[in-house]
Amino acid sequence: MYLIHTPGSISIQWYHSTGIMVLQYNAPTHAFVPTRGLCGCCDGNPGDDLKLPNGTVVREVGDMMLFLQAWRVHLTDETEHTRRVGDNCTTGDCTTCLSMLTQRAFTPCHSKVPPEQFCDIMWAGDLHYKDHQCDFLAAYVAVCYTHQVCISWRRHNFCPLRCPPGKEYQPCVSTCNSRTCLNKDYYEETTCSFIREECVCRSGTILHRADSPYCVTEDLCVCTDNEGNPRAPGEVWNGSARSCCLYKCMENGSVVAVEPDCSAIPTPLCEREGEYVLDVLEEGSCCPKKICECNMTICDSEAPPCDNGNRLVIGYSALSCCPEYRC
Repeated sequence: MYLIHTPGSISIQWYHSTGIMVLQYNAPTHAFVPTRGLCGCCDGNPGDDLKLPNGTVVREVGDMMLFLQAWRVHLTDETEHTRRVGDNCTTGDCTTCLSMLTQRAFTPCHSKVPPEQFCDIMWAGDLHYKDHQCDFLAAYVAVCYTHQVCISWRRHNFCPLRCPPGKEYQPCVSTCNSRTCLNKDYYEETTCSFIREECVCRSGTILHRADSPYCVTEDLCVCTDNEGNPRAPGEVWNGSARSCCLYKCMENGSVVAVEPDCSAIPTPLCEREGEYVLDVLEEGSCCPKKICECNMTICDSEAPPCDNGNRLVIGYSALSCCPEYRC
């Protein structure tokens, strides 16, 4: 979950794992912040929340589409709007919606977020939720979380949340900040005013950085390479994709440049006549690759003169790089 505080004292909780956003207005009562848009006008007067950019206030529910379109950001890849504004459970079929929300897992939240009301507002007429029921349930649970109601509803075979490698899904996470390599020595778990579902690091690992996707053991917290990857003490890596720029992580967390150690590169035994060892440096490699290459300039044999109408024939053997001559 990401938490964004705006200058207008609006907190945006973005549950990036589910795509749900929760907005809360936290300005003091005496403050006046002239906000406008889909969040309404935060001036304590609900009567002008549906204000258009030109200052006109929409009064009729039937004009709701006008309000939505007025604040819409037009993109190059426009997609069809899948919400038919004005539909509710009276005009639409909410049987499937009510059937889902009356399951036992969601009953602790019914007193805070009644299924009938939620289906009436969110489900009716929304083609996206009818085709993506897990998204709908995630939206319901996100609202329940704002009321501090813990809902553990996902299963491996029912709306599973696929977590990145090294992370595991947990419902009802209450900690504000995660333990990372940067705060591990003074980290104190603090409880937030809200709970959430999230992919967290597996037991025994912590986040490399707060904005990093890597979950690492603490021994990998010492160094960070130029691409933001964690490195352990004594680890050597190439910091260049095409050439050789070796770096080493030291015990104190410093990163130093080191020369490549090519002593372990095996030297092939070149047994054919006229063959010698050649060093070939490949792109991105630090140590040259040793191969056997033919060099006919070191061959002992010379082409004999042919007389009496004979011609020179040159042959080669699998056991030698040097040519064999005969008349």
